[in-house]
Amino acid sequence: MINNKKVITVIPARLGSYRFPTKPIEKIAGIPMLERVFNGAKGCYR
Repeated sequence: MINNKKVITVIPARLGSYRFPTKPIEKIAGIPMLERVFNGAKGCYR
């Protein structure tokens, strides 16, 4: 929480794009891309 307020983060991710339909769940060095983005966003407000 920042100053006793909750933080909401929206990560736009789409399964079904034309060129790479499973991109958000593909693993990069063993970790799904969406999890990497989530962890990065989580670290921004701590």
